Amino acid sequence: VRRTVLLTGDRRSVADEIGGRLEVDEVIAEVLPQQKLEIIERECESHTVMMVGDGINDALALARGDVGVAIGAAGSDVALQSADVALMSDDLRRLPTTLQLARRTRNTIHQNVLAGAGISAGFVYLASVGVFGPVLGGLLHFVGPLFVICNSARLLGFGQTAVKEAA
Repeated sequence: VRRTVLLTGDRRSVADEIGGRLEVDEVIAEVLPQQKLEIIERECESHTVMMVGDGINDALALARGDVGVAIGAAGSDVALQSADVALMSDDLRRLPTTLQLARRTRNTIHQNVLAGAGISAGFVYLASVGVFGPVLGGLLHFVGPLFVICNSARLLGFGQTAVKEAA
């Protein structure tokens, strides 16, 4: 994250106080939903934008951002439907962990595709040259999916490792 902007419909005084506490780079206050959308569109022209919001007023901007993140399970249904990701709490400190999990998930998917295809291709080749018979080939056919499942299961422990790494 290179730059943070607090984009809100709240009064300037409230927005400045919150922006100061959050240590954001810029505060843009007293904007309407259409203005939020225009600002996000303008930002999307020059770089990748993650829009984080929780209400109906954020829905258009959430849908337009490169990544839309709705926060809070009690957030509006429109915001939750418009976003790419929904965080079930209002704690913005969980956002970096969410980004780490997304990156790790993408890397795991790439590993699974490459390894699964490689294992399958390798066993097909070995079977075609007669290294093993059809029964053993049928049993070895399950090695690729087993690898994919075990490799993906590593993501289940992500929350514990992220907490240990942060400490």
